[in-house]
Amino acid sequence: ITGKGTIHLYRNDPVHGRAEVCYMASTQFGVPIQLAQVTSDYMGTATSLLQAGANLVGVGAQAYAGNVAGAIQSGVNSLTSIGNAVQSAMPQVITNGVNGSFLSITKQIGASCSVTAKFTMLVDEDLAEMGRPLCKVRRIDSFSGFVKCGEASIDYPAFDVEKTMIHRYMLDGFFWE
Repeated sequence: ITGKGTIHLYRNDPVHGRAEVCYMASTQFGVPIQLAQVTSDYMGTATSLLQAGANLVGVGAQAYAGNVAGAIQSGVNSLTSIGNAVQSAMPQVITNGVNGSFLSITKQIGASCSVTAKFTMLVDEDLAEMGRPLCKVRRIDSFSGFVKCGEASIDYPAFDVEKTMIHRYMLDGFFWE
């Protein structure tokens, strides 16, 4: 859940017959990624436009009443509301989180240790039946016996269904005498 992981390296203690931790490290395997989205405040735009309209009505009312200072103030308020409406209509980016990762070693015990790896053994080659990988580009007519293509490249006039069947036949393998 946290994206953290811990690795433990053990060494066998032949004297006591048990495994002993010789190295332990924790790190962040999951990398935090910043998320973002673009939004617009349509309600704020509508509210600012209504406020601008109300202020324009106030300009007319103040001018009719002979209050020049009040009309100028209502005009300035109206322009401010229009600016707020334009700013609300502009898309804005909203982000959450951070980008990054870290490596943190939490504990190290000073002891000699070795790393043991377990692998699955490959089966013996069956040269008589399966041959050996050539790993070279060759024409099929230069071989005899079982032929299996890793990447078959065919170019001839035929329907797509026929080309698919031949391509699959070459990838699955066949005997060429």
